[in-house]
Amino acid sequence: GSVVVSDWICKTSSPMTSTFLILGASLMDAGNVSRASDDLVLGEQIAIAIGGDPKDVQLFPLPDPPRPQSARLHNYAHGGAQSGSGPSLEEEAGNVRIGFKRQVRAVRRHAEFYQSLSDVDVLISAGANDLLDQLEDGSAFAAVLNTEDRSDDRQLIRSNATEVARNLRRGVDRLTGLVDEVVVAGAFPVSATPEVQAMAEELDSATFDRLIEILDGIGAKVQRKLERRFAADESVVVLNLKAAWDRVDDPLFIDAVHPSSDTSRQWAELMVPDLMQQLNSFGFSEG
Repeated sequence: GSVVVSDWICKTSSPMTSTFLILGASLMDAGNVSRASDDLVLGEQIAIAIGGDPKDVQLFPLPDPPRPQSARLHNYAHGGAQSGSGPSLEEEAGNVRIGFKRQVRAVRRHAEFYQSLSDVDVLISAGANDLLDQLEDGSAFAAVLNTEDRSDDRQLIRSNATEVARNLRRGVDRLTGLVDEVVVAGAFPVSATPEVQAMAEELDSATFDRLIEILDGIGAKVQRKLERRFAADESVVVLNLKAAWDRVDDPLFIDAVHPSSDTSRQWAELMVPDLMQQLNSFGFSEG
């Protein structure tokens, strides 16, 4: 009993989130590129679940990001973003790179503003497009699937997971000092998407099973790398998107890769309670 009371006192006496930054790709993008859902995306559903208002938002499109204002949600996410710098959007001013690395750079330009606020927290999700873009290109995965040697599979898993985890880790490190608490999402369950599931019709069953094993292997390795890296840091929580996804009741997609808004709502509600338990001053205070 006393532990629960002391935890409650600690939680309620801590400053709660004043500004919530959202970085990543289409799961997080509330309109910098486009909203890839039939309503609110996962990032907005998580914001609601922690007490935020998705209408109280400022967007930061990378071609010409504005100066930050007093909105409680600051959304830097761009649909299509990879975990590094790419890809590029063709704009009148030339090609603009929209990847997670560039989003972090955009936040850092306003370091003084964010350091002046009482409690800035950040949600990060990137890495699915690194894999989806390779699948669409086809060559890297095809080369591996065309060999009998499973050591090629392990090498592909290792190289992809290392790069995605490194990009996410560096992004978190570069935001240290500007933000108080960080939620970094592990790997999106790429193998569950209609785009990947449709490949079952193009491949024989053994090859398809092998593809799923590789994709799930990359995701699991990204998750482990991030969890190990931030295990000792009480200000960073690594979300397990895959574990929560597996608990969503009848998940639906609106297209080849993007979940429906209701699916994202369920997904967020499965993750956020545990998240708020783990972080001491995370979430918007009521009122």
